[in-house]
Amino acid sequence: RLVYELAGLQPNPYQPYVGDNAFAHKAGVHVDAVLKTPRAYEHVDPGAVGNRRRLVVSELSGSANLVAWARRELGLELNKRDPRLRRALERVKKLENMGYSFDNAVASALLILLEELGLRKTPFRVQAWRVVSEGSGKGARSWGLVKLKTPGGTILAAGEGGGPVHAVDEALRGALRWHLPESVENVRLIDYRVTLPGAVRHTASTVRVEITFTDGASTWTTTSVSSNIIEASLDALAQGIEYYLLRSQLVKNRS
Repeated sequence: RLVYELAGLQPNPYQPYVGDNAFAHKAGVHVDAVLKTPRAYEHVDPGAVGNRRRLVVSELSGSANLVAWARRELGLELNKRDPRLRRALERVKKLENMGYSFDNAVASALLILLEELGLRKTPFRVQAWRVVSEGSGKGARSWGLVKLKTPGGTILAAGEGGGPVHAVDEALRGALRWHLPESVENVRLIDYRVTLPGAVRHTASTVRVEITFTDGASTWTTTSVSSNIIEASLDALAQGIEYYLLRSQLVKNRS
């Protein structure tokens, strides 16, 4: 990975031993078994080669995947037969049929689970947004407005950026700086990806956005799908900050 970074190349996720998918497990029965007897499915300990086991949440996964992630990331002990888990998985499958992919975006899947468990006490909600872009021979700039609804009232903030997504990100952070300053100070974006999940690809295509965040100690990824790239990006950004706040609150409640 250091060689890839120094060479300025994207790591190959399928590379043996060190690739992100080298120790990825997806099918529900497979995951349930590997959690009980890792040596039956992994030829070496992932940690011995600087990697880690990755449990994928998708339409093929079962309750064991979500149970394992909920325990690892949120400290929640759940029963695999809990009907709320089944409802969360059904929602994941429905969204995947709409173009979503949770292979990497486990945080988005966990937000769905928290909602089904009645634990998604959303600290803020995006009510409206607007973006204006202007270009000239000297370059382009964008200005964004974001309106948030919070328990303390409505917040309206503006932001400026080199592009429309950057502008709404700055506006969102500007609004949160007044209400939830820790979410702005501790969370930063480290990866932003856009793909076209549909078979037909043109300028009106549906886009899937995946955003990876870090707080310096851990990373998490969210996703959203829309025919509007700004809407999908803002939704994924808001999810990422919401996940950080909810996870922090759960950890605080356990201590």
